[in-house]
Amino acid sequence: MPFSRFAPRICLVLAAGLLAATSDARAQSVEQFYKGSQIKLTVGFGPGGGYTVWAQTVARHIGRHIPGNPGVIVQNMPGAGSLKAANYMYSIATKDGREIGAFARDNISASFMKAPGVTFDAAKFNWLGTPATETNLCAAMEASGITSFKDLQAKEVPTGSDGLGTGSYIYPTVVNAMLGGKFKVVTGYHDTGEIFLAMERGEMTATCQSAETFKRGMPEAWASGRLKLLFQGALKANPEFAGVPFVLDLATTQEQRQALEFVYSGQTFGRPYAAPPGVPADRLAALRKAFASMMEDAQFKADAAKQKLTIDPVLADEMTGMVQALAATPQEVIDKVTAAIGKTE
Repeated sequence: MPFSRFAPRICLVLAAGLLAATSDARAQSVEQFYKGSQIKLTVGFGPGGGYTVWAQTVARHIGRHIPGNPGVIVQNMPGAGSLKAANYMYSIATKDGREIGAFARDNISASFMKAPGVTFDAAKFNWLGTPATETNLCAAMEASGITSFKDLQAKEVPTGSDGLGTGSYIYPTVVNAMLGGKFKVVTGYHDTGEIFLAMERGEMTATCQSAETFKRGMPEAWASGRLKLLFQGALKANPEFAGVPFVLDLATTQEQRQALEFVYSGQTFGRPYAAPPGVPADRLAALRKAFASMMEDAQFKADAAKQKLTIDPVLADEMTGMVQALAATPQEVIDKVTAAIGKTE
């Protein structure tokens, strides 16, 4: 009998099989999907920084709050101030819910500035939230003689950075352009641990990092006063640093203030976590619920306290709204910030 007589029937059988397979996949519950599987948490920095400490802490606990209790492994992917990891999460990471990422808070504003090396749209990530908000501090070693913002305006200050997409590069660069600072930003460090070691050796004078990172990474210099805080940066002054100049108060024009507000908005994003675009809605909902539940988990809180980490979360809905609000910043303000960075590169 000619094959042509069977061809339509064979096609119908194959089509039915594909339809059944698709239906089974759709019918698979979130718990069934994650049971016995593993989630990869990609961190855009090396092992010596605060982002990795947070990621390792999150990895130890979030799986218990996801249906099916998957394991979670941390993979470091340093490069370009975590732009490498953000680009990976956006374009290459699997979109099935088995990959999440943690990268620099300042990558979000870098996306809207269309900064060099950015190939992602921050507004299209599926944000899970952040376990903490931050205050950025620019600080110098006392031995350098740089102890105030006025000193910074009078003398060139070698300043360590671990990449173009990080606050350690963006903040001093914009302060130079907007407020007349004289940071000499030196990139090439793999992580904050290397920067701190260079400062202790006298090879580097200053850096701009989160308060939490300074406290954990330079505990003796912090406690002894050998580390001099030049100014603090965020959208609101942190009362813990009441005697330290607040960057928005240093602005003398509305243009300067708007630009600084755009740049320092990233502090509210803290240590942001995201899933890539395209994750199925039910799995994304489970990841977001797990992240929120973990913030209330006693074991997670105790572990964070042990690591000297302060929990001050922003959850998925609020973070998504914040990112969208940042995306709506007037283009002329974004252009001014972008130009300011370009002037000192």
